[in-house]
Amino acid sequence: MASPQFPYAVYDTTFGGSAYCGTIMSVTSNGTLSNVEQDYVHSTSSSVHGLALSPDQQILYSPDDSGNAVWTHCVNQTTGALTYVTKLSGPVTGADPRHVAVHPSGQYMYVVLEGSNELGIYEIDAARPTDPTK
Repeated sequence: MASPQFPYAVYDTTFGGSAYCGTIMSVTSNGTLSNVEQDYVHSTSSSVHGLALSPDQQILYSPDDSGNAVWTHCVNQTTGALTYVTKLSGPVTGADPRHVAVHPSGQYMYVVLEGSNELGIYEIDAARPTDPTK
């Protein structure tokens, strides 16, 4: 997933098996990938399948299918680097968050819960955007 705003960082995550990490890559002025800026780890039991940025590009949300959670990271606005904030547990055991989207207003996060075959709707508190509640 590419950030649509400067510094146009590209966020990547691997899925399945022992893939529990992600990579952030910088982009040159002509749009090509430049350097690996940061590697980061979720947990050894994670399988992050999708990513979503908040509309203001300050928070990255990562649904973790096998970890039954959504990870939140703050995005450094200068470098695109991530800082871990929290891991939100799924609403029930086996919910298995798989895909995530954030409403353009930044007030809601929608999470496809593959295991429970539901759509989770989380309200994002503007005062605490890294810690949405269901």
